[in-house]
Amino acid sequence: MVANAFNMFPEGTRSKTGELKAFKPGAFELAIATRLPILPIALSGTFAALPKHGLRIGRAAMRVMVLEPIDPAGHDIAGFSALAHEAIRDALAADRGPRGGV
Repeated sequence: MVANAFNMFPEGTRSKTGELKAFKPGAFELAIATRLPILPIALSGTFAALPKHGLRIGRAAMRVMVLEPIDPAGHDIAGFSALAHEAIRDALAADRGPRGGV
């Protein structure tokens, strides 16, 4: 059981195109400062449900992929952020598979 947990979206806002954006450093600064791992979660299909500036949630098939935790030990903020971004990017790419989109 996790005693203390919180959720952050490191992109900071929804993408205009649905593509994964660069991560802001805050979540990674906090994880390094507290020496706690992050648990990357890749969300696919959310752009179809609610595009940027959309006001109505539509129907869409979505997938939540909980990835392996990443320990901040030995990483600076940029490297730690890059590891998380790469893990999520790779999970989203694998999820697209032969269907050609999320």
